[in-house]
Amino acid sequence: MSAGLRGTAYHPRMTHAVGEDRIGRKVMAMLLFGALTMRDYMAVAMFALGFVACVSGLWTMLGREYQQTLRSISAQSHRLHARALTEVGVVPVIDAASRLVDAVNQLVRTAMGVGAFLCLVGVALCVIAFWMTTV
Repeated sequence: MSAGLRGTAYHPRMTHAVGEDRIGRKVMAMLLFGALTMRDYMAVAMFALGFVACVSGLWTMLGREYQQTLRSISAQSHRLHARALTEVGVVPVIDAASRLVDAVNQLVRTAMGVGAFLCLVGVALCVIAFWMTTV
C-alpha cells in the first residue's frame, strides 16, 4: 500500500482509491449547487434586474422613435402656418397642431426622465448586489 492511500480502501486493479470518487462527486455537487447561499442567489438576481433596468433605461433614452414623430409633426405645422396666412378657417387647426407639438415635446422629456430614472435604479441595484456579495 502506498503512503498516500492509507486509511482508504484500495483495490490492486484500480488506479485510485475507492472513496475518492464519492468525494469528488460531492465536491463537484457542492461547487455547482451547495456553495452558493441564498444571499448569493439574491445578489445574482438583483444584479440581473439592475442590468436589465439599466439597459432598458438606455434603450428608452436613446430610442429615436419620438424624434422622427416630432420632426414630421413640426414639418406639417409649418405647412399649416403658411396656409393660415391665406385662409382664415385654418387658424383652429394651427392651434391644435401647436398643442400637439407641445404634447409630443413633453412626451420626449418624460421619456428621457423615465429612461434616466431606470438607469439610476439599475445602477443602484447593481451596487447593492455587489455590496451583498462582499459583506
